[in-house]
Amino acid sequence: MKLYFDCKNGVSGDMLYRGLVEILGEVSPDDRFVEIQLEKLQRSIRENKEKKEEESPGGEDHYHSRSYKEIQDILLSANLETETIKRVAEIFRYLSMAEGQVHKTPVGDVVFHEVGRDEALMNIVGFSAAIEALEADRLYCSVICDGTGTVECAHGTLEVPVPAVSALMDMSAYAFKTRKGAGEMVTPTGLAMLMGAKALYIFKKPSGKKVAQVEVKGTRDTGKGGMKIYAIVK
Repeated sequence: MKLYFDCKNGVSGDMLYRGLVEILGEVSPDDRFVEIQLEKLQRSIRENKEKKEEESPGGEDHYHSRSYKEIQDILLSANLETETIKRVAEIFRYLSMAEGQVHKTPVGDVVFHEVGRDEALMNIVGFSAAIEALEADRLYCSVICDGTGTVECAHGTLEVPVPAVSALMDMSAYAFKTRKGAGEMVTPTGLAMLMGAKALYIFKKPSGKKVAQVEVKGTRDTGKGGMKIYAIVK
């Protein structure tokens, strides 16, 4: 199966995850593979939090940021399926390189803020598991559009594209386009997920029989339409 991501309205982690889950629901509604992988991840996250609480009872809540090593420990303890964990690891490799470049920090010392939260972990693992469940062997994306302006995040007010996205853009072979005044349309997690899943830029939608199509919007309202995702077979 081929998957094509139309990113003319941007890309984010929740778009990719929810879109592929919807595709899977159309193609194979009884498949529980993604659900099982996410249950494993949730269990590992819960155990990690309990361990932190034991080590520092009543201490400061650190769950809104996690080190790269801590995320690796959570993923290893989750015992995810081999192909899923390989894809997840590749996504976090790109994210850690981008954050390390931005903060001039060794990759092993990187601390994630938004990307380290539970929701981001669920998006990344769910997306990776859905690719495996769909048995998708070729992934493609359109030109990727981002906006201009500013966005509020853990580091304060940042110009769009945010530094981590700019770093990932420099690492990728994708085509990018800017929409003035549209605000943030590309998140670091979303772009790294495409890169880690080895999606290739293609000028137009690949040929074949379309078996499913969805359109999903991210949590931030950009005033634009959503990302369209197509599942295509020969």
